[in-house]
Amino acid sequence: NWDQLLAALDQGDVYLTGNSWILFAAVAWAIFAMLQKLQLQKGWTPQMVNVLTYGVCCLAIYPSANTAELAPLTAWQWSILILLGLNPLVAYGCFAEAMERISASYVSMIIAVNPILTIALMALLAHLGLTFISTEPLSWRGYLGAAMVIGGVPIAVSLRSRLATSP
Repeated sequence: NWDQLLAALDQGDVYLTGNSWILFAAVAWAIFAMLQKLQLQKGWTPQMVNVLTYGVCCLAIYPSANTAELAPLTAWQWSILILLGLNPLVAYGCFAEAMERISASYVSMIIAVNPILTIALMALLAHLGLTFISTEPLSWRGYLGAAMVIGGVPIAVSLRSRLATSP
C-alpha cells in the first residue's frame, strides 16, 4: 500500500517491526489453515480442532500471564473480556465449518475481505470519537486498494467456478 510505504519512510523502524509481525502472522495463518484442513480430513470435527487449538494456546500462554491484573475488573470489563474471548472462538468455529464444507481456496478468498472490515470499523470508531486505538493514515490510494480487494474476491470466486465447471 502506497500510504504505508510513505509512512515507512517516515517511521522506518516501527513499520519494519510491524511488517515483520505481519509476515510472521501470514505464515502462521497459512500453516494453521493447512494443519486444520488436514485434521478435518482425518475425521476430526471443527469443534475438536478448536478445542485442541485453544487448549494448546492457553497452556502455552498461561505461564506468562499475570492473573492478578484480572482481580480489579468490573462486571462490565469482565463482560467485554468474555465477549472478546468468545468472538474468535465463534469466528474460528465458523472458519472450521467452512473449511470442512468448501475448498480452502474459496475460504481464503473470502477471508481476504477481513482487513477491509477492520479498516471500516476503525474508521467508524474514529468517527464516533473513540481514540483508544489510532487509525492508519489512508489516502485515496488505500481506499482504491480496498475497493480492488472487495471487487477482486467475487471475480476470483466466479473465475474459479467457471474453470472448475469447464471441460
